[in-house]
Amino acid sequence: MTARATLVTVSAIVLAACAVALLVAIRRSAPASPPPIARDAAVVLQASPRDAMAPRAEDVFDAAPTQAGARDEREAVLANLRSSGKGDEVWDAQAGALFDAIGRAPGSASVDGCFIAGCGATFTFPSDADYRRRLDELQSLEAYRAWTGGKRFTSPEAAADGSVRIGLVLYRPD
Repeated sequence: MTARATLVTVSAIVLAACAVALLVAIRRSAPASPPPIARDAAVVLQASPRDAMAPRAEDVFDAAPTQAGARDEREAVLANLRSSGKGDEVWDAQAGALFDAIGRAPGSASVDGCFIAGCGATFTFPSDADYRRRLDELQSLEAYRAWTGGKRFTSPEAAADGSVRIGLVLYRPD
């Protein structure tokens, strides 16, 4: 074998060894299986204010989970809204007027406030019938229909005394 043939053979072996070493290093650094995908659509926590914005096309009503699940959902949705940061937007007054409209009913209202991603509040109604009536009245308001941002009602949480608590988020309209 000539010196040139020996050099080509050694170069090929070194190249093959480097390729095998690279393949082994890549396989060791990759996870054995992909991370699990969250399947619970009721609680979705986003990382940034832009991600926290809801789709604008339709209102979001979640299927009723357990009572603890409804409370956890409401708390998570409102915490996610708060995590977008305090906001002072031109549409805050419009959201406040909608919250006032639903809060005039018997029961209680607790407005979380307005943030970069939108405005949120928690409402407690004396009964399921009151809750459903006020929800129908709210949805029939022109101001509600005119809100161009997303609207999210959390699942209703029924208390032992028959009262119903929900969260409402009005996402930023722009």
